[in-house]
Amino acid sequence: MSTRLTVKEFVVDPFPTGKTNLVRRALYGTWPSFLSDNGVWPNYNNGVETHTIIRYYTPTESGEHTLQATCDNNFTWSITGGTFNGEQVLSGNWWGNIFSVTKTFVAGTRYKFTWQVANSGGPAGFAATVTAPVGGNNFNLKDNLTVTAIPSGRYQAVLPYAATITAHIWGGAGGGGGNDASVSGGVGSPGLYNTLTFTTTSGDTLEVVVGEGGKGGPGNQPSGQSPGGAAGDARTNISSNSTLSLNGGTGGRSGVSGASGTGGGGGGASVVLLNNTPILIAGGGGGGGGAGVFPATDPNASIGNNVIGATPSDYRGMNGQDKGQTDGGGGGAGGGGYPGGTGGSGNTLTFSRPSREGPIPTGSIPDVPANPGKTGGNLPANSASTGVGTLYYKSGFAGGGARGGGNGQNGLIVLEIAPVGLFSTRVSGNWKQVTDAFVKVSGAWKSINDVQVKVDGTWRKVEDAGQTQGALAAVSGEYGTVVRAYSS
Repeated sequence: MSTRLTVKEFVVDPFPTGKTNLVRRALYGTWPSFLSDNGVWPNYNNGVETHTIIRYYTPTESGEHTLQATCDNNFTWSITGGTFNGEQVLSGNWWGNIFSVTKTFVAGTRYKFTWQVANSGGPAGFAATVTAPVGGNNFNLKDNLTVTAIPSGRYQAVLPYAATITAHIWGGAGGGGGNDASVSGGVGSPGLYNTLTFTTTSGDTLEVVVGEGGKGGPGNQPSGQSPGGAAGDARTNISSNSTLSLNGGTGGRSGVSGASGTGGGGGGASVVLLNNTPILIAGGGGGGGGAGVFPATDPNASIGNNVIGATPSDYRGMNGQDKGQTDGGGGGAGGGGYPGGTGGSGNTLTFSRPSREGPIPTGSIPDVPANPGKTGGNLPANSASTGVGTLYYKSGFAGGGARGGGNGQNGLIVLEIAPVGLFSTRVSGNWKQVTDAFVKVSGAWKSINDVQVKVDGTWRKVEDAGQTQGALAAVSGEYGTVVRAYSS
Protein backbone atom coordinates (compact mmCIF):
# COMPACT_ATOMS: atom_id res chain seq x y z
CA MET A 1 0.00 0.00 0.00
CA SER A 2 1.42 3.31 -0.99
CA THR A 3 1.41 6.60 0.91
CA ARG A 4 1.29 10.08 -0.53
CA LEU A 5 4.53 12.10 -0.38
CA THR A 6 4.02 15.83 0.09
CA VAL A 7 6.67 18.52 -0.29
CA LYS A 8 6.45 21.65 1.89
CA GLU A 9 8.60 24.77 1.42
CA PHE A 10 9.33 27.32 4.15
CA VAL A 11 10.90 30.75 3.66
CA VAL A 12 11.52 33.91 5.65
CA ASP A 13 8.54 36.25 5.78
CA PRO A 14 10.30 39.61 6.08
CA PHE A 15 7.33 41.77 7.14
CA PRO A 16 8.19 44.80 4.98
CA THR A 17 7.72 48.25 6.47
CA GLY A 18 4.71 48.70 4.20
CA LYS A 19 2.76 46.24 6.33
CA THR A 20 0.81 48.84 8.24
CA ASN A 21 -2.34 49.27 10.29
CA LEU A 22 -5.40 50.72 8.52
CA VAL A 23 -8.49 52.79 9.33
CA ARG A 24 -11.95 52.68 7.72
CA ARG A 25 -12.81 55.37 5.16
CA ALA A 26 -16.22 56.06 3.56
CA LEU A 27 -17.74 58.87 1.51
CA TYR A 28 -21.38 58.00 0.91
CA GLY A 29 -23.03 60.24 -1.66
CA THR A 30 -19.77 60.65 -3.60
CA TRP A 31 -18.08 57.25 -3.69
CA PRO A 32 -20.06 54.26 -4.99
CA SER A 33 -21.20 51.70 -2.44
CA PHE A 34 -18.33 49.22 -3.03
CA LEU A 35 -15.70 51.78 -2.03
CA SER A 36 -17.77 53.32 0.77
CA ASP A 37 -18.76 49.94 2.26
CA ASN A 38 -15.24 48.49 2.11
CA GLY A 39 -12.87 51.47 2.00
CA VAL A 40 -9.70 51.70 4.12
CA TRP A 41 -6.56 53.86 4.30
CA PRO A 42 -3.45 53.97 6.50
CA ASN A 43 -4.63 57.28 8.05
CA TYR A 44 -7.34 59.94 7.96
CA ASN A 45 -5.36 62.31 5.74
CA ASN A 46 -6.52 63.49 2.31
CA GLY A 47 -3.20 64.66 0.93
CA VAL A 48 -0.99 63.41 -1.89
CA GLU A 49 0.26 60.07 -0.56
CA THR A 50 1.61 56.71 -1.70
CA HIS A 51 1.54 53.59 0.49
CA THR A 52 2.35 49.89 0.39
CA ILE A 53 -0.23 47.64 2.05
CA ILE A 54 0.54 43.97 2.70
CA ARG A 55 -1.75 41.24 3.98
CA TYR A 56 -1.91 37.43 3.90
CA TYR A 57 -4.68 35.09 2.75
CA THR A 58 -4.95 31.30 3.10
CA PRO A 59 -7.96 29.91 1.20
CA THR A 60 -9.85 26.90 2.47
CA GLU A 61 -11.18 25.91 -0.97
CA SER A 62 -9.22 25.39 -4.18
CA GLY A 63 -10.43 26.88 -7.43
CA GLU A 64 -11.18 30.17 -9.11
CA HIS A 65 -11.39 33.20 -6.81
CA THR A 66 -12.69 36.61 -7.88
CA LEU A 67 -10.52 39.59 -6.92
CA GLN A 68 -12.15 43.04 -6.83
CA ALA A 69 -10.65 46.41 -5.95
CA THR A 70 -10.87 50.14 -6.49
CA CYS A 71 -9.03 53.19 -5.20
CA ASP A 72 -9.22 56.94 -4.95
CA ASN A 73 -7.03 57.47 -7.01
CA ASN A 74 -5.04 54.43 -8.27
CA PHE A 75 -3.68 51.02 -7.19
CA THR A 76 -1.77 47.90 -8.26
CA TRP A 77 -2.27 44.42 -6.77
CA SER A 78 0.55 41.83 -6.74
CA ILE A 79 0.60 38.27 -5.35
CA THR A 80 3.37 36.03 -4.01
CA GLY A 81 2.85 32.39 -3.01
CA GLY A 82 1.99 29.10 -4.72
CA THR A 83 2.43 29.60 -8.47
CA PHE A 84 2.59 33.39 -8.08
CA ASN A 85 6.01 35.02 -7.93
CA GLY A 86 5.23 38.62 -7.08
CA GLU A 87 3.55 39.46 -10.38
CA GLN A 88 0.93 42.18 -10.73
CA VAL A 89 -2.53 40.72 -11.27
CA LEU A 90 -4.79 43.79 -11.16
CA SER A 91 -4.66 47.59 -11.36
CA GLY A 92 -7.05 50.52 -11.51
CA ASN A 93 -7.06 54.30 -11.73
CA TRP A 94 -10.60 55.57 -11.01
CA TRP A 95 -12.75 55.33 -7.91
CA GLY A 96 -15.95 55.08 -9.96
CA ASN A 97 -15.09 51.63 -11.33
CA ILE A 98 -14.79 48.22 -9.68
CA PHE A 99 -11.76 46.47 -11.21
CA SER A 100 -11.95 42.67 -11.25
CA VAL A 101 -9.96 39.57 -12.23
CA THR A 102 -10.29 35.81 -11.62
CA LYS A 103 -7.32 33.80 -10.30
CA THR A 104 -6.88 30.18 -9.24
CA PHE A 105 -5.80 29.57 -5.63
CA VAL A 106 -4.95 26.30 -3.87
CA ALA A 107 -6.47 25.51 -0.48
CA GLY A 108 -4.00 25.66 2.39
CA THR A 109 -1.45 27.79 0.49
CA ARG A 110 -0.50 31.10 2.14
CA TYR A 111 -0.61 34.00 -0.33
CA LYS A 112 0.90 37.43 0.23
CA PHE A 113 -1.10 40.33 -1.21
CA THR A 114 0.84 43.53 -1.89
CA TRP A 115 -1.06 46.66 -2.87
CA GLN A 116 0.58 49.88 -4.00
CA VAL A 117 -2.01 52.63 -3.45
CA ALA A 118 -1.82 56.32 -4.22
CA ASN A 119 -3.96 59.39 -3.65
CA SER A 120 -3.40 62.50 -5.79
CA GLY A 121 -5.36 64.80 -3.48
CA GLY A 122 -8.78 65.00 -1.90
CA PRO A 123 -10.51 62.00 -0.29
CA ALA A 124 -8.29 58.92 0.06
CA GLY A 125 -9.61 55.36 0.10
CA PHE A 126 -8.96 51.83 -1.12
CA ALA A 127 -11.08 48.67 -1.15
CA ALA A 128 -10.12 45.07 -1.95
CA THR A 129 -12.06 41.81 -1.68
CA VAL A 130 -11.63 38.16 -2.64
CA THR A 131 -14.70 36.00 -3.28
CA ALA A 132 -13.99 32.29 -2.90
CA PRO A 133 -15.79 29.36 -4.52
CA VAL A 134 -18.84 28.03 -2.68
CA GLY A 135 -17.76 26.68 0.69
CA GLY A 136 -14.53 28.68 0.83
CA ASN A 137 -13.49 31.63 2.97
CA ASN A 138 -13.76 35.11 1.52
CA PHE A 139 -11.34 37.98 2.19
CA ASN A 140 -12.10 41.67 2.74
CA LEU A 141 -9.33 44.15 3.54
CA LYS A 142 -11.67 46.12 5.81
CA ASP A 143 -11.73 43.06 8.13
CA ASN A 144 -7.94 43.08 8.37
CA LEU A 145 -7.22 46.55 9.70
CA THR A 146 -4.81 45.64 12.48
CA VAL A 147 -1.46 43.96 11.88
CA THR A 148 -0.41 41.33 14.40
CA ALA A 149 3.34 40.92 14.52
CA ILE A 150 4.52 37.32 14.17
CA PRO A 151 8.04 36.00 13.59
CA SER A 152 9.22 35.89 10.06
CA GLY A 153 10.78 32.45 9.84
CA ARG A 154 9.36 30.13 12.51
CA TYR A 155 6.73 27.42 11.81
CA GLN A 156 5.40 24.65 14.06
CA ALA A 157 2.79 21.88 14.29
CA VAL A 158 1.79 18.93 16.46
CA LEU A 159 1.71 16.04 14.00
CA PRO A 160 -1.46 13.92 14.01
CA TYR A 161 0.26 11.05 12.19
CA ALA A 162 3.47 9.02 12.12
CA ALA A 163 5.70 9.85 9.19
CA THR A 164 9.09 9.61 7.57
CA ILE A 165 10.45 13.08 6.85
CA THR A 166 13.47 14.19 4.84
CA ALA A 167 14.54 17.78 5.50
CA HIS A 168 16.68 19.86 3.14
CA ILE A 169 17.77 23.12 4.76
CA TRP A 170 19.94 26.11 3.90
CA GLY A 171 21.19 28.70 6.38
CA GLY A 172 20.97 32.44 5.74
CA ALA A 173 23.98 33.92 3.93
CA GLY A 174 26.42 36.53 5.21
CA GLY A 175 26.37 40.15 4.04
CA GLY A 176 29.18 41.73 2.01
CA GLY A 177 31.66 44.12 3.60
CA GLY A 178 31.55 47.84 2.77
CA ASN A 179 33.93 49.60 0.36
CA ASP A 180 36.71 52.11 1.01
CA ALA A 181 36.98 54.59 -1.86
CA SER A 182 37.75 52.44 -4.92
CA VAL A 183 38.64 49.32 -2.90
CA SER A 184 35.89 46.73 -2.46
CA GLY A 185 34.92 45.03 0.77
CA GLY A 186 34.77 41.25 1.04
CA VAL A 187 31.97 39.03 -0.23
CA GLY A 188 29.69 37.33 2.28
CA SER A 189 29.67 33.56 2.56
CA PRO A 190 26.74 31.50 1.28
CA GLY A 191 24.63 29.77 3.89
CA LEU A 192 25.45 26.10 4.38
CA TYR A 193 23.29 23.18 3.22
CA ASN A 194 22.36 20.18 5.36
CA THR A 195 19.94 17.26 5.09
CA LEU A 196 18.53 14.52 7.32
CA THR A 197 15.89 11.78 7.15
CA PHE A 198 14.05 11.06 10.40
CA THR A 199 10.83 9.51 11.69
CA THR A 200 8.03 11.02 13.74
CA THR A 201 5.11 9.59 15.69
CA SER A 202 1.63 10.94 16.26
CA GLY A 203 1.74 13.75 18.86
CA ASP A 204 5.31 14.84 18.08
CA THR A 205 5.96 18.59 17.86
CA LEU A 206 7.79 19.50 14.66
CA GLU A 207 9.29 22.96 14.25
CA VAL A 208 11.27 24.49 11.39
CA VAL A 209 12.97 27.89 11.55
CA VAL A 210 14.49 29.59 8.51
CA GLY A 211 17.58 31.74 9.04
CA GLU A 212 17.60 35.29 7.70
CA GLY A 213 20.50 36.60 5.61
CA GLY A 214 22.91 39.09 7.19
CA LYS A 215 22.84 42.64 5.86
CA GLY A 216 25.66 44.26 3.92
CA GLY A 217 28.04 46.64 5.70
CA PRO A 218 27.88 50.35 4.70
CA GLY A 219 30.97 51.68 2.91
CA ASN A 220 33.01 54.86 2.96
CA GLN A 221 31.97 55.59 6.54
CA PRO A 222 33.81 58.57 8.04
CA SER A 223 34.66 58.55 11.72
CA GLY A 224 33.27 55.04 12.20
CA GLN A 225 29.82 56.33 13.05
CA SER A 226 27.86 53.69 11.18
CA PRO A 227 27.47 50.17 12.60
CA GLY A 228 28.27 47.27 10.34
CA GLY A 229 25.72 45.10 8.56
CA ALA A 230 22.83 43.91 10.72
CA ALA A 231 22.69 40.35 11.99
CA GLY A 232 20.49 37.78 10.29
CA ASP A 233 17.64 36.76 12.63
CA ALA A 234 17.00 33.12 13.55
CA ARG A 235 15.61 30.90 16.32
CA THR A 236 16.51 32.21 19.77
CA ASN A 237 16.56 30.84 23.32
CA ILE A 238 16.42 27.13 22.59
CA SER A 239 15.76 25.33 25.89
CA SER A 240 15.38 28.82 27.45
CA ASN A 241 19.14 29.39 27.02
CA SER A 242 20.11 32.68 25.36
CA THR A 243 23.48 31.32 24.17
CA LEU A 244 21.57 28.65 22.25
CA SER A 245 20.34 31.24 19.74
CA LEU A 246 21.11 30.71 16.07
CA ASN A 247 21.25 34.31 14.81
CA GLY A 248 24.26 35.84 13.09
CA GLY A 249 26.39 38.66 14.48
CA THR A 250 26.59 42.35 13.56
CA GLY A 251 29.46 43.57 11.38
CA GLY A 252 32.20 45.67 13.00
CA ARG A 253 32.46 49.47 12.66
CA SER A 254 35.18 51.00 10.52
CA GLY A 255 37.95 53.07 12.12
CA VAL A 256 37.20 56.51 13.56
CA SER A 257 39.62 58.27 11.20
CA GLY A 258 39.39 58.26 7.42
CA ALA A 259 36.45 56.66 5.56
CA SER A 260 36.58 52.87 5.40
CA GLY A 261 34.14 49.97 5.03
CA THR A 262 32.18 48.31 7.82
CA GLY A 263 31.87 44.54 8.20
CA GLY A 264 29.00 42.48 6.76
CA GLY A 265 26.43 40.90 9.09
CA GLY A 266 26.44 37.15 9.71
CA GLY A 267 23.59 34.99 8.45
CA GLY A 268 21.16 33.24 10.78
CA ALA A 269 21.29 29.43 10.84
CA SER A 270 18.28 27.31 9.84
CA VAL A 271 17.10 24.54 12.15
CA VAL A 272 14.68 21.62 12.46
CA LEU A 273 13.52 20.82 16.00
CA LEU A 274 11.70 17.65 17.05
CA ASN A 275 9.99 17.92 20.43
CA ASN A 276 11.95 21.13 21.09
CA THR A 277 15.34 19.50 20.45
CA PRO A 278 17.48 20.52 17.43
CA ILE A 279 18.10 17.55 15.16
CA LEU A 280 19.32 19.39 12.05
CA ILE A 281 21.13 22.74 11.69
CA ALA A 282 22.57 24.47 8.61
CA GLY A 283 25.10 27.16 9.49
CA GLY A 284 24.65 30.80 8.54
CA GLY A 285 27.26 32.44 6.32
CA GLY A 286 30.00 34.69 7.67
CA GLY A 287 30.01 38.39 6.78
CA GLY A 288 32.68 39.90 4.52
CA GLY A 289 35.33 42.13 6.05
CA GLY A 290 35.17 45.90 5.57
CA ALA A 291 37.65 47.40 3.10
CA GLY A 292 40.67 49.58 3.76
CA VAL A 293 42.40 51.51 1.03
CA PHE A 294 45.49 49.22 1.07
CA PRO A 295 44.36 45.70 0.06
CA ALA A 296 46.90 43.86 2.17
CA THR A 297 44.63 41.04 3.45
CA ASP A 298 41.76 38.96 2.08
CA PRO A 299 38.35 40.16 3.39
CA ASN A 300 36.25 37.51 1.59
CA ALA A 301 34.10 35.10 3.60
CA SER A 302 33.61 31.55 2.35
CA ILE A 303 32.04 28.24 3.35
CA GLY A 304 35.58 26.83 3.77
CA ASN A 305 36.23 29.34 6.57
CA ASN A 306 33.87 27.76 9.10
CA VAL A 307 33.68 26.27 12.60
CA ILE A 308 32.29 22.84 11.67
CA GLY A 309 33.45 20.28 14.24
CA ALA A 310 34.30 22.80 16.96
CA THR A 311 32.87 22.37 20.46
CA PRO A 312 29.29 23.74 20.35
CA SER A 313 29.17 25.91 23.48
CA ASP A 314 27.47 28.93 21.82
CA TYR A 315 25.16 28.87 18.80
CA ARG A 316 25.22 32.64 18.16
CA GLY A 317 27.27 34.25 15.43
CA MET A 318 29.85 36.60 16.97
CA ASN A 319 29.95 40.32 16.15
CA GLY A 320 32.81 41.53 13.96
CA GLN A 321 35.52 43.60 15.66
CA ASP A 322 35.23 47.40 15.55
CA LYS A 323 38.42 48.88 14.09
CA GLY A 324 38.75 51.45 16.87
CA GLN A 325 40.68 54.72 16.94
CA THR A 326 42.64 54.26 13.72
CA ASP A 327 41.67 54.01 10.04
CA GLY A 328 40.59 50.80 8.29
CA GLY A 329 37.80 48.28 7.82
CA GLY A 330 35.54 46.69 10.43
CA GLY A 331 35.49 42.92 10.90
CA GLY A 332 32.91 40.66 9.28
CA ALA A 333 30.45 38.97 11.64
CA GLY A 334 30.15 35.25 12.26
CA GLY A 335 27.16 33.22 11.13
CA GLY A 336 24.88 31.35 13.53
CA GLY A 337 25.27 27.59 13.79
CA TYR A 338 26.45 24.56 15.75
CA PRO A 339 28.54 26.28 16.99
CA GLY A 340 28.21 29.93 15.95
CA GLY A 341 30.99 31.39 13.82
CA THR A 342 33.57 33.75 15.31
CA GLY A 343 33.81 37.38 14.21
CA GLY A 344 36.56 38.79 12.02
CA SER A 345 39.23 41.04 13.48
CA GLY A 346 40.62 44.32 12.21
CA ASN A 347 44.11 44.39 10.69
CA THR A 348 47.20 46.58 10.53
CA LEU A 349 50.00 46.28 7.98
CA THR A 350 53.32 46.42 9.88
CA PHE A 351 56.77 47.19 8.38
CA SER A 352 60.05 46.08 9.94
CA ARG A 353 63.77 45.88 9.25
CA PRO A 354 66.01 42.92 10.01
CA SER A 355 68.52 42.93 12.83
CA ARG A 356 70.62 40.44 14.74
CA GLU A 357 68.01 40.48 17.49
CA GLY A 358 65.21 39.89 15.00
CA PRO A 359 62.80 42.14 13.03
CA ILE A 360 62.46 45.66 14.37
CA PRO A 361 59.15 47.46 13.58
CA THR A 362 59.66 50.62 11.59
CA GLY A 363 56.07 51.68 10.91
CA SER A 364 52.54 50.54 10.17
CA ILE A 365 49.52 51.26 7.96
CA PRO A 366 46.16 50.77 9.67
CA ASP A 367 43.97 51.48 6.64
CA VAL A 368 43.67 47.87 5.43
CA PRO A 369 40.78 45.40 5.04
CA ALA A 370 39.44 43.49 8.05
CA ASN A 371 39.11 39.74 8.30
CA PRO A 372 35.79 38.11 7.40
CA GLY A 373 33.60 36.32 9.91
CA LYS A 374 33.50 32.54 10.01
CA THR A 375 30.52 30.55 8.80
CA GLY A 376 28.54 28.72 11.50
CA GLY A 377 28.69 24.96 11.95
CA ASN A 378 26.28 22.19 10.96
CA LEU A 379 24.42 19.58 13.01
CA PRO A 380 25.15 16.77 12.21
CA ALA A 381 28.66 18.07 11.46
CA ASN A 382 28.66 17.27 7.74
CA SER A 383 31.23 18.91 5.49
CA ALA A 384 30.48 22.42 4.28
CA SER A 385 28.34 22.52 1.14
CA THR A 386 26.13 25.05 -0.65
CA GLY A 387 23.75 22.32 -1.88
CA VAL A 388 23.99 23.62 -5.45
CA GLY A 389 22.65 20.94 -7.80
CA THR A 390 20.59 19.14 -5.14
CA LEU A 391 16.96 18.39 -5.86
CA TYR A 392 15.46 21.39 -4.05
CA TYR A 393 18.17 23.96 -4.56
CA LYS A 394 16.78 27.30 -5.79
CA SER A 395 18.58 30.42 -6.87
CA GLY A 396 17.65 33.45 -4.80
CA PHE A 397 18.24 31.68 -1.49
CA ALA A 398 21.35 31.32 0.70
CA GLY A 399 23.61 33.24 -1.70
CA GLY A 400 26.38 35.35 -0.16
CA GLY A 401 26.17 39.14 -0.23
CA ALA A 402 28.15 40.86 -2.97
CA ARG A 403 31.30 42.81 -2.14
CA GLY A 404 30.57 46.43 -1.41
CA GLY A 405 27.75 45.84 1.08
CA GLY A 406 25.39 43.46 -0.69
CA ASN A 407 22.81 41.73 1.52
CA GLY A 408 23.05 38.01 2.15
CA GLN A 409 20.09 35.98 0.90
CA ASN A 410 17.68 34.30 3.29
CA GLY A 411 17.80 30.57 3.92
CA LEU A 412 15.31 27.91 2.79
CA ILE A 413 13.76 24.77 4.25
CA VAL A 414 12.07 21.99 2.23
CA LEU A 415 10.37 19.00 3.88
CA GLU A 416 9.44 15.74 2.16
CA ILE A 417 6.69 14.22 4.33
CA ALA A 418 5.48 10.64 3.88
CA PRO A 419 2.92 9.34 6.42
CA VAL A 420 3.40 5.66 7.25
CA GLY A 421 -0.18 4.81 6.23
CA LEU A 422 -3.14 6.00 4.23
CA PHE A 423 -5.78 5.62 6.92
CA SER A 424 -6.33 4.54 10.53
CA THR A 425 -8.23 1.78 12.33
CA ARG A 426 -9.37 1.51 15.95
CA VAL A 427 -7.46 -1.05 18.05
CA SER A 428 -8.40 -1.51 21.74
CA GLY A 429 -10.02 1.90 21.77
CA ASN A 430 -7.10 3.71 20.12
CA TRP A 431 -6.75 4.86 16.51
CA LYS A 432 -3.66 3.45 14.78
CA GLN A 433 -2.34 4.11 11.27
CA VAL A 434 -2.53 1.19 8.87
CA THR A 435 0.87 0.63 7.31
CA ASP A 436 0.04 -2.47 5.27
CA ALA A 437 -3.34 -3.80 4.09
CA PHE A 438 -4.26 -6.98 2.22
CA VAL A 439 -7.26 -8.50 0.49
CA LYS A 440 -7.87 -12.18 -0.40
CA VAL A 441 -8.22 -12.71 -4.16
CA SER A 442 -8.81 -16.28 -5.49
CA GLY A 443 -7.49 -17.72 -2.23
CA ALA A 444 -4.33 -15.61 -2.17
CA TRP A 445 -3.60 -12.49 -0.09
CA LYS A 446 -2.65 -9.50 -2.20
CA SER A 447 -1.38 -6.08 -1.14
CA ILE A 448 -3.83 -3.19 -1.41
CA ASN A 449 -2.36 -0.35 -3.46
CA ASP A 450 -5.04 2.28 -2.73
CA VAL A 451 -8.30 2.70 -0.85
CA GLN A 452 -11.40 4.47 -2.17
CA VAL A 453 -14.65 5.64 -0.58
CA LYS A 454 -17.93 6.55 -2.31
CA VAL A 455 -18.95 10.21 -1.77
CA ASP A 456 -22.18 11.48 -3.36
CA GLY A 457 -22.11 8.64 -5.84
CA THR A 458 -18.48 9.18 -6.83
CA TRP A 459 -15.51 7.03 -5.78
CA ARG A 460 -12.75 9.15 -4.20
CA LYS A 461 -9.25 8.01 -3.29
CA VAL A 462 -8.22 8.03 0.38
CA GLU A 463 -4.73 9.50 0.31
CA ASP A 464 -3.78 12.16 2.80
CA ALA A 465 -3.72 10.45 6.26
CA GLY A 466 -4.50 13.73 7.97
CA GLN A 467 -1.68 15.68 6.34
CA THR A 468 -3.76 18.84 6.09
CA GLN A 469 -4.29 18.72 9.87
CA GLY A 470 -0.51 18.58 10.32
CA ALA A 471 0.30 21.73 8.36
CA LEU A 472 3.04 23.80 9.99
CA ALA A 473 1.81 27.28 10.87
CA ALA A 474 3.69 30.46 11.73
CA VAL A 475 4.21 30.94 15.46
CA SER A 476 5.26 34.00 17.42
CA GLY A 477 8.19 34.62 19.74
CA GLU A 478 11.79 33.44 19.99
CA TYR A 479 12.84 34.64 16.55
CA GLY A 480 15.34 37.48 16.37
CA THR A 481 18.86 38.30 17.56
CA VAL A 482 20.70 37.73 20.85
CA VAL A 483 24.02 39.63 20.88
CA ARG A 484 27.36 37.86 21.12
CA ALA A 485 30.06 40.49 21.52
CA TYR A 486 33.38 40.20 19.72
CA SER A 487 36.20 38.51 21.58
CA SER A 488 39.66 37.64 20.34
